[in-house]
Amino acid sequence: MILGFLVETRLNFIKRTFEDVYGPGSNPTNYTGQEFTERLTPTASDVYVYNCVFRYCSSSSNGGALYFSNSVYKLLIEQSSFISCRTDQKGGGICSYSRQCVLSRICGFNCSSTNSSSNYGQFTYIS
Repeated sequence: MILGFLVETRLNFIKRTFEDVYGPGSNPTNYTGQEFTERLTPTASDVYVYNCVFRYCSSSSNGGALYFSNSVYKLLIEQSSFISCRTDQKGGGICSYSRQCVLSRICGFNCSSTNSSSNYGQFTYIS
């Protein structure tokens, strides 16, 4: 009985929504339960990516699958997978210049940056 209470209590602390992470007052652009094969470049001030799969996305510029400029203020990417995404620049899977960025339960497999600079991020580049 005590173990069940502890597990239930611990689960209540897991963040489950954009509002749980950033607090009330935001109305993010949501990308939920989708599959992408091309690079996504959201420009809304708040962005929530949840339960998405990015497969074989590629770009010759920053971010093979996702690129966020500094016009994105709050970013949350949760429970999403990036499979064989690549870029010629920064962040094989994700490149973010957003002002606040949280990544939670992310899987990156076989992502790459073909740029020879060692600090450009095979999977992610966050500035």
